[in-house]
Amino acid sequence: MAADVLTPRVRVVREHHLVKELALSGPLTVGRLPDNDIVIEDDLVSGHHGRIEKSGPHWRYIDLGSTNGSVVAAGPTLRGGESFDIVEDCQVLLGATVLDIRLEADSTFILKRDVPAAEPSSSSVDLQPALPPTRPRLLVVQAGRCKTVDITAPRVTIGRSNRSEVHIEDPSVSSRHAELRWDGSRWLLRDLASSNGTRVRLHKVTSARPIESDEHIILGAVDLLFVEDGEPEPAPDAVLAALEADGRLQRGQARQAKQEWAAGQGRLGEILVRNGWLSPGQWREAASDSTVVSRPRRLRWVLLTVLLLLLAALLGWLAARGQR
Repeated sequence: MAADVLTPRVRVVREHHLVKELALSGPLTVGRLPDNDIVIEDDLVSGHHGRIEKSGPHWRYIDLGSTNGSVVAAGPTLRGGESFDIVEDCQVLLGATVLDIRLEADSTFILKRDVPAAEPSSSSVDLQPALPPTRPRLLVVQAGRCKTVDITAPRVTIGRSNRSEVHIEDPSVSSRHAELRWDGSRWLLRDLASSNGTRVRLHKVTSARPIESDEHIILGAVDLLFVEDGEPEPAPDAVLAALEADGRLQRGQARQAKQEWAAGQGRLGEILVRNGWLSPGQWREAASDSTVVSRPRRLRWVLLTVLLLLLAALLGWLAARGQR
């Protein structure tokens, strides 16, 4: 069936700013030298770094033997003549510059869905596993405010672009910053060659990383909490008591959190973060403390132990003196 075409529009993004944007009508070269169609002044970019050209029914990106390679978001690092077909929106990182490649309607070429059935795309929606019934969601915390975004597809992008399923309007977040994908048995988080990186707690995400409920995710300067129902969580009474004793929760807040949890209004960490009482990082730290003993309680145990040791020493001294 004939259809509109997808032809690339290339957006050059550096330090979160759009430097240049153009639609392709023919081959395009990119590199540091002035004879390129897109000139990138970056010491990490080679003189002739890469080329975008038409190849059969698709366009493709080719690395032209660059020194530092071309990093394809959610894909390989291309070197020395390696290429990949552009069959969907993607990003290619060259040094500190991002080529944000968007496929837009045209009237000349064939749509990705018109590829013969013998060559199905691995990203076809029909091949994606069914979404689990655990209501996965992300809590996005910005400037003291929290919003909850339900994950309604097995593969979603997170970023500043309005085309991202999880839209985050923040200068530290790239247009297509990260991807969250359900592979049929677990959730995987992948960085999409973002400018400021993706972290899970203190660990930088360099490849697809499994994540579980109550995980703290950091995109640039934005904190997120990933939650889904049905996963084990710490005992509310013990955690709330420890947080209250530690001074991180007021008594009224702990009582309200327990009531909301009992009423099924979310997981405990979700309730605490949503109400602004804890940050995602603070909740992850509390949830990871398997002993659930707060610092004041630890201090009391240390003081009690010291007193018992002193008392034992005193009794021993008195006993030894009485035997003389």
